[in-house]
Amino acid sequence: MVKQNLIFCLLFSSLGGLCKILATVVLIIPDDREKSGVPVAIFTKIGAVTLNLILQAMTSAFFTLAPMFGPVSLYTPTSISSILLCNMFILWVVLRREAFTKDMRVATYVCVLAVIVLPVVGPAVQDDQDVGALLFRPLAMIWSIFLVAVFTASTTYMLTKDLRNVQDPIVAEVCLFAVGVFSSTLMPTIARAMMIVDGIPQYVLISIYIFVQPILGYEAMLESVAVPSRGRFVPMCSAGTVLLNAITGIILWGDWDVTKSHVAYICTLLLIFEGVYLISDYDFFAGHIAQKREKKRKLIGQTKEETGFFIA
Repeated sequence: MVKQNLIFCLLFSSLGGLCKILATVVLIIPDDREKSGVPVAIFTKIGAVTLNLILQAMTSAFFTLAPMFGPVSLYTPTSISSILLCNMFILWVVLRREAFTKDMRVATYVCVLAVIVLPVVGPAVQDDQDVGALLFRPLAMIWSIFLVAVFTASTTYMLTKDLRNVQDPIVAEVCLFAVGVFSSTLMPTIARAMMIVDGIPQYVLISIYIFVQPILGYEAMLESVAVPSRGRFVPMCSAGTVLLNAITGIILWGDWDVTKSHVAYICTLLLIFEGVYLISDYDFFAGHIAQKREKKRKLIGQTKEETGFFIA
């Protein structure tokens, strides 16, 4: 049984986020050079893949340790904010690969500041929890089955299809989104549970955790070459992961009962969602606005034909 420690939880979460971005970047660099017509030596490619695997192993280690020391609902937003901050700094400041506007930069800082507040207002640590009693409640079982089913279906599709050469890149994005987000929800819960239980259940959880790691490594490698816009993909995955882990913390781990301030906790999560939305290059309301403009344009044309006058 690992003694809960929020400092270790937040530290390992932040380091894991940094290693995750670095693992993707080492594959992006040679891939970008090759796409621009610059020849890339085979030894460079092998070195990039090797470094990617080392960084992925470090990411897995940090992300395994973090939820052992604190609530999954705190570990996840912290790791996500670390990912967003490192993603912006490396892709914009270091590589100059993608442009980050003032709104995107401010939104990233908002996410980081919200995470700093989260341990103060969010769930407290819980020692000596009864995993069996928690996970075998009806609602907890339904939620667990849902998480496992979506992860299994999306992983099967990822392993059986060539996502690098699909006709519609959105298909690859949706599949990798599901694998990444649902695995980022399941793995912290498994890591936390396997340090609480003992005997056969512990061995089963450890086996599942080890078995899934190569699959997640393959997903990370695909993500670096099959996703056209990381400016949209990374924030969307971040928002999905924060949301699912918050729900998982409430349903499976009883976080709601030990949350210091429910209103402040919800508002802090909403700040993170708002920040993620501003960082993303996806506009949820663009389609609705375009439809309203099209209707107004048709109405103006119809009014002109019938009356000879425009309407404002």
